[in-house]
Amino acid sequence: MKIINLPISDMKLRVAWSDGEPIKGCKVIVRELAHGWRFEAVTDENGAAVFKDMIFSKYLIRVNYPYTPISVKVFNQTFRGDEVKVEVERAWIGVRVRDILGNPIKDADVSILYGTIPLGKARTDANGMARFEKLVKLPIYTVHVRYGTNEVKASARPNEIVGVKSNVLQISNPQAYLKYIVVAAIIAVVVVISVKLISYVRSVF
Repeated sequence: MKIINLPISDMKLRVAWSDGEPIKGCKVIVRELAHGWRFEAVTDENGAAVFKDMIFSKYLIRVNYPYTPISVKVFNQTFRGDEVKVEVERAWIGVRVRDILGNPIKDADVSILYGTIPLGKARTDANGMARFEKLVKLPIYTVHVRYGTNEVKASARPNEIVGVKSNVLQISNPQAYLKYIVVAAIIAVVVVISVKLISYVRSVF
């Protein structure tokens, strides 16, 4: 009996960062070019998406950043039954948040966006730093910082540390402001003495 293998197989895609770590939650859109058939799937915890019984043909494949409509890869692929591997370039951003006196702000809410699409959220540490290690590499990002009722926006490029100054005072560490308090107190005393001295001189003469 002769066995005939039909030109059909499951299409398996695997999406990972450039260091090999799988990416979960990527929406994968596959369109067969000859007939225009369209298929969708979402990558699992292993970065895998499987399309059942796909004919051997040419396909246009689009991979979106997890849970967003942002495309990280768009390419043509001739499918012959082999696994399709998709590598996504990773970027990082560091955000350093300081108050109006230049002191680090702890527990500020920092968000990274592309346009209006959120890509990540974190809180600053004791050094006023928030780091985002797993971002898709894009030309520019929007940084949104919230501390209390104060909000600040800035722009950032991939693989850089951006400084953001918030128009507030961080009072969780009073010692950081001790020198300013001492200087202010000295100035206040000098002003009071000067005013009294001027008043005395005027009263005498």
